[in-house]
Amino acid sequence: MLNRKPDNIAYGGQPGDEYLPTDYVTVKNLPTYLQNLRNLLFGSNPDRIFSNYRVRQYLAVLHATELVEFVTELDPRVTYDTDNTDLWSDSVFSITTSANSIHVIGELGSPDAAGRSLHEWDVRILTETTLEVIRHTPPQQHLVQTYEFTDGLSNLLLLPGSAAKFRIRESAGTRWSVRGIARPQKDLGEILHELSSAGASHMNQLFGVGSPTAELEPFKTFRNLWFQHPELSYRLGGLLLAVIYRTEELRTHG
Repeated sequence: MLNRKPDNIAYGGQPGDEYLPTDYVTVKNLPTYLQNLRNLLFGSNPDRIFSNYRVRQYLAVLHATELVEFVTELDPRVTYDTDNTDLWSDSVFSITTSANSIHVIGELGSPDAAGRSLHEWDVRILTETTLEVIRHTPPQQHLVQTYEFTDGLSNLLLLPGSAAKFRIRESAGTRWSVRGIARPQKDLGEILHELSSAGASHMNQLFGVGSPTAELEPFKTFRNLWFQHPELSYRLGGLLLAVIYRTEELRTHG
């Protein structure tokens, strides 16, 4: 489902990482309809943490029903734990700093549109009145700001690419790092609603409407689930499986 090539090791180091076979080959240049649907499922440029969060939600939906049979039909190995709650912990989605002399105020903001949960910055004093903030995670940015101290604390300063701001203490350092992870905000009902508005063209191509594929299994079942089933888990499950099967089709047959 992730269509993600593993890093040099089978297990990664980000929250929610699961085992990925080292010989897995991703599908590049997905057709437009499939890429657009994946953008609604995962964001337009998702990072690993956001992707891991969403894929665990989606697999939990599939494993909660008999639709999991379609997942194991492609590969009987189950190397992940859909009952693992570590990724839902509030401790994962927090803001940390390298010292207590820098204070972050506010929330990071919703990561859903782009799918970017991870935020990392360096803050460095330049002069007695200016400092720079370098954002290392996409969208990478470099921002020089003016500061002044009142009662030992600076004015509020921007953390670019987020809704959060920060202050620094006077005479308490010249360089800091800030790291934050934003929790995805949209629930599965909202995602289902957006998928429902994706357009007939995308859905027709996904389910093969107007071609012999539409009457062949398993796409006939997937299409019926999406268009006719009243329950979210089955409607969403039908679409997820169609996306998985189309991606696998491209990966194995080109």
